[in-house]
Amino acid sequence: QALRSLEDALKSDPLSAGLWERRAQVRLLWGQDLQAAADDAARALELAPHLHLARLTRATIRRVWAGKEEQAGRESVGLLSDAMDDLTEILKQNPRSTEAWAEGGRVELDWGRHMQKFGDTGAGREHFTHAVRHFEEALRLNEGLSAGLREPLREARRGLLGSTP
Repeated sequence: QALRSLEDALKSDPLSAGLWERRAQVRLLWGQDLQAAADDAARALELAPHLHLARLTRATIRRVWAGKEEQAGRESVGLLSDAMDDLTEILKQNPRSTEAWAEGGRVELDWGRHMQKFGDTGAGREHFTHAVRHFEEALRLNEGLSAGLREPLREARRGLLGSTP
């Protein structure tokens, strides 16, 4: 129903970056058509290049997609790298974006897991270090996120110690 409503709204206002971004979010939540979600986020950013929410949504899509592409190896690394590029751009403009810091932690955690899985423990630890930093900064900015970030932060810290997350 939400997707149909957004499609109707886009027929009336195809230049609304916010509508394109919301449709990307809905598609991401369903997790069935990540390419269509990525295309919607890209369209939102074409219309409004500084729309942080669209960039955040695109980063999340890329992280989720990388998890689905685990067997591809290099493709996953490229997606995670692109996700971090999006988040870095957000943080340049708004260094207090708790959502970007938290998503950065998730991206770095997944990247650390990926590197560890493929035997590169040194690079894995580097990404776990970045994950811890991102999660801690998100929590410093908003302690209310502690329930949702407690376990990923714990896992990133275990990764630093060389434990398999």
